[in-house]
Amino acid sequence: DIKFSGRGCAISQASASLMTMKLKGKSRPEALDLLRAFHDLVTNDAGEGPKTLGDLRVMKGVRNFPQRVKCAMLPWRAVEQAFEQGAGESTVSTEPA
Repeated sequence: DIKFSGRGCAISQASASLMTMKLKGKSRPEALDLLRAFHDLVTNDAGEGPKTLGDLRVMKGVRNFPQRVKCAMLPWRAVEQAFEQGAGESTVSTEPA
């Protein structure tokens, strides 16, 4: 299961909302594949992105504003960190230690 609770700019909130809808019911490998595809969508001028991204493709315009890519990627990085953390850890940080 997946849920999001947080505050941030409109881009990070929209990305988190779309992400939770898209990742619900997905396996870890599927989620990581979507993370990579979404990262490519918002960082590379590679067109529309794969159809598997579905509604997430509306975020492609973020690539035109490099300072906002971090906003769009923030919830995705949190999921990535959650996958990498050890058992029993409950805090996820997207900032370097």
